Amino acid sequence: GGGGGGGGVCTTSLVTLQGSSEKGLLGRPFQRVRWYIVPASSSPDYPVISRLVEQMQGYTALTAHVMWDDMPQEQAPNQRYCFGLEITNWLGAAANSSACHIVTRSDSAVAQVVVYGRSSRTTTLSAELEIATKSSPSSCASNASTLVYAWDVRPEPPGWAASSFSKARNSLIVPPMSVGFVIGETYLFRLNATLSTPGQIDSMVHAEVAVLVEEQAPVARIRGGSHREISSLDTLSLSAGGSYDTDVAMDSRSDTDLLYCWSCRVLTVHGSVPDPLPPCLFTNDTYTELTGRPTNSPTLTVPPGPLLEPGTVYGVSLHVAKAVPGRTCDHVWMGAVAKMAAAHTRVSVSMAEALPEATIFPPSFDYLSADLTIRLTAFVAGSTCPEEGHTVELCGIESYEWTLDGHSSAVDLAAATGLTGTSYGLITLVIPPGSPSDPTLKSGQPNNMYHFNLKVTDMGGASTTSTLSLEYNVGPSSGNFTVTTSDTVGYALSTMWTLRCDGWVDEHTPLLYQFFYTATTYSDADESVIQPVNVIALGGWQSDNSLETELPQGNLKNDNTMTLYARIYDSLGAMTEVSRNVKVLRDATSVEARGTTVKATYEDRIAGLLRTGDTTAIYRYIGIVGGVLADPVHKQSRYEVEVGDVFASLLATMTTLATGGASRRSLSSYTALTSPSEVTTIANSHYNIISAMTPATQAACEPVVQQIRGQIAPLTIDLGTSEALQTSTLNSLIWVLGICQTPQVSSTQQQWDYVREAIQGLLLNYLRGKVGTTYQTDRNELAIFATRGGTTVNDVATSVTLPPDSTTLKYTNRILTGLTGLGTNVDVHAVAYNKLTNPFDASDTQTVSSRVVAVSVFNALPAGSSTVPISVTPLSISGLADSYRVELGMRTHVAPPAKNLNETTGVFTATVCSFWNASSSTWVQFHTAYQVGTTGSITCKSDHLTEFATVPGTVGCDFLASQSPTTNNICLQCGGGMPKPMQGICDWQGVPCTSDVRDRCGVCGGSNVSFTSEATRNVSGVCDYRGVACGVVSNVQQEPTVCGICDVPSKRAETQRNAGICDCQGTGVPNGGKVLDRCLVCDGGNSSMDFCGHSPHIPVSLVCHTGGVDSTWNSSCTGCDGVPRPDAGLGGIKRDVCGVC
Repeated sequence: GGGGGGGGVCTTSLVTLQGSSEKGLLGRPFQRVRWYIVPASSSPDYPVISRLVEQMQGYTALTAHVMWDDMPQEQAPNQRYCFGLEITNWLGAAANSSACHIVTRSDSAVAQVVVYGRSSRTTTLSAELEIATKSSPSSCASNASTLVYAWDVRPEPPGWAASSFSKARNSLIVPPMSVGFVIGETYLFRLNATLSTPGQIDSMVHAEVAVLVEEQAPVARIRGGSHREISSLDTLSLSAGGSYDTDVAMDSRSDTDLLYCWSCRVLTVHGSVPDPLPPCLFTNDTYTELTGRPTNSPTLTVPPGPLLEPGTVYGVSLHVAKAVPGRTCDHVWMGAVAKMAAAHTRVSVSMAEALPEATIFPPSFDYLSADLTIRLTAFVAGSTCPEEGHTVELCGIESYEWTLDGHSSAVDLAAATGLTGTSYGLITLVIPPGSPSDPTLKSGQPNNMYHFNLKVTDMGGASTTSTLSLEYNVGPSSGNFTVTTSDTVGYALSTMWTLRCDGWVDEHTPLLYQFFYTATTYSDADESVIQPVNVIALGGWQSDNSLETELPQGNLKNDNTMTLYARIYDSLGAMTEVSRNVKVLRDATSVEARGTTVKATYEDRIAGLLRTGDTTAIYRYIGIVGGVLADPVHKQSRYEVEVGDVFASLLATMTTLATGGASRRSLSSYTALTSPSEVTTIANSHYNIISAMTPATQAACEPVVQQIRGQIAPLTIDLGTSEALQTSTLNSLIWVLGICQTPQVSSTQQQWDYVREAIQGLLLNYLRGKVGTTYQTDRNELAIFATRGGTTVNDVATSVTLPPDSTTLKYTNRILTGLTGLGTNVDVHAVAYNKLTNPFDASDTQTVSSRVVAVSVFNALPAGSSTVPISVTPLSISGLADSYRVELGMRTHVAPPAKNLNETTGVFTATVCSFWNASSSTWVQFHTAYQVGTTGSITCKSDHLTEFATVPGTVGCDFLASQSPTTNNICLQCGGGMPKPMQGICDWQGVPCTSDVRDRCGVCGGSNVSFTSEATRNVSGVCDYRGVACGVVSNVQQEPTVCGICDVPSKRAETQRNAGICDCQGTGVPNGGKVLDRCLVCDGGNSSMDFCGHSPHIPVSLVCHTGGVDSTWNSSCTGCDGVPRPDAGLGGIKRDVCGVC
């Protein structure tokens, strides 16, 4: 190369080629992979390619160096090189592809960009689109050269300009649903790279990738599991509520997105298999005839009777497709729909008259994986449990038990929680993932299927079993993991290693890759005591299957050996882990020269990385260097100065990068706090480095959070000697925690707990001995209010506003009533966390739509105490009287869910108040306030202290939010009880229907008939003369008048002239038959309209007369020829410019 100084002659050009295939379509490995120079290329016939040999079989990527050594000057410019790739499959058939490059000898630095993967590819609306490139300046670039990137796209989708993801990095990541891509549209993405070198002309290059947005198949799910058992007197209710259109954003999905097609076959009758399998009666015309319900519905409800035969097992299938105009289930059955999905369940009809309920809800995942926490939720109840009015006496059960594949749950599900129980209602089974080497669930089952069985036994001894069958998703297979280096010996921080995964296949693509190394640290400077080995990530998930990186030193106790890991993930998250061992030596210098070598190596490498602008590689290298230099062995006094220089350079680099706005990564480890002055110094260092990250990463934050939380004693940290110093130090540490409580960093429950404990400990330390002192801050999406007050019980209200969302808190000291054992003072903490963070590992799938606000009261630390516990538990406060409840003003930032009003029950969905229930790991709805339609503020009042947030919940027909909402009875009376008879629902007059079908006009078994006369009132119900349902105004159901016009019931007998079916005579006669003519004369027959009125182009005002024939009759269309001509329009026949008629 041309050196790294002030530029020079480029003697080498680097060409990187990537083949698009790794395996054949059948997953068989290739016989041969061969790279070659295409004979037709214009390149001169002498050795210009190094490492281009057939021994590279198995590699579909190539790095070729085009050498200029000994090349005649006249042959140097603009040589065309064509590289060929030949792949031979397992049957011996060969395919060839080539790529040509113009290679130019230049004395100026140029930008080089290589796109990983195909230049033409596909994506979907719900997938993350990543376009990765490798970019660098040519070898004659100087240290002062800089690369600047800019992405654009044509056509530009809506939301592109306003989107928050970075378009100024060498790789582009577009989050799902973040811009308005259109299905079927091809978008051309272009990366423009500009290399600027002082004293030279800017070099500009670009790379393009065409991306087609494809339609996805929807997801089909049937609530209740893969098999259920019902009694002969039960109503069979099947719901496709878990089905959804994957091309619709989660908060915009509704039942109307999909076409639902149910089908069924009789599988067995009293144990015998019929041949052929006959169709069921309840998914064809017989079902519609007997029930009046269509089968194209998200719910399939079959009443007991002739449609369900005891002793019969039915196989029910649900096929779903996008709901588009004109599409019917016939298109689905005939295979005319390309993108559709199916779900299946079996239903056994027992001879028993009553069975308990065991309904398993569809999980949010379609496949099991070793890396997935399995949460299965079900509803269990006794056989006498009604639809409403649940009580222990009616719904209680003796027991429930989960088993796996019919085996003992104690053996197969030993690590799970919620295996057995005796409570009715919602239950949850949680199975942890285990470790990568020994997962809880593994492949190897027959057909890789797991069958989860839920058996419920009620108080009367009746039992039923439901089954949910899920397929185990095996991770990618058949590939290999290689680690190579161009050097014969690998040295820490200087040798470049290439980690590569080839040949991995899986049916769920695209694949993602992540690489790790084992970090070895020592507890003392002479390296005699080794600390536990940590596995550290070399960056996050990536679509590129290779990574170039430096490595730290290997394990001195094991011949400098280091273990490198690769994890290969499929698109559903299933992972395969492989490893390789390598030897990484410290360096080739003596101990005395080591400091100088480390510093020189670092400076040279970081300068080269900064020239490329590849922030991912920069942060990875900084993390590795930080980890190496944190070892005690690198703090020997013989080169402490050089190590200090490197640390200073790290901080300077982070500061420089922070001003550029790119994403950041910090050092991977820090030293422990040992003195108050060190606390202050390192607090500011933490803030300077961590605050430069956008966004933060868990790898960078975790050691900082751990340190603040304290592996020593966090509640004995001295924040400083003066009040100003204490506040400044507290601010720095709290602000770091503010960054480190974002979703990207606090992705695990443990990390979140560390952040919470660290905040709690810092506030308790700061308030120690400061009676009446208040601390408040809002920085980095973290809003905090903390104060120390006395224990006096009084009614003085404290009101607090927590910026920037204006979350409010109001409380009085009455919250301490009844508590005993209090110290002299208490501390009150209110912490509003990042608005995008749900900090709890919930057992449900509720979306937190506001900040999580934690309100806690602590027994204060005594002033000057040096012997305090490692942690302090908040006081338990509950059962507050109505007038002393804590009031929270929660501001939502996520739009409320779709209202989903249930027309029968009157219950609808809204954003509601909730508190965290740690015992059940769920957000529990409380209070009556709610919010629909838009974001805003909800005032929640609580009788206890815990963590609060707003989540989607239910609101009753009485418009009060409640976890057990008030519902309409079957006659749509809110909270009106259960009128007789209890079957069906009620019509518009309050008369119960004999079936559960009612049309939109409120008529039992009706068909939305329009109001045509008084005689049709009973069949048109509350529909107007067009068949459109009347609405509810001021909580009053409108009804059609005798004219068929919707109005209040008191006006049902009133007529209205020329309205609905009433004519124009007098006050209106129903079906009178007299209509207004064109001149608005009732029953006038257009007698007052002249001959010109037959023309639609002449205004009515010119052709209608009230006094009969006069001088203006027919004049509007009479022209120069004196003849009225309506077809000639206004003015009739006209004279031309010469005056001729």
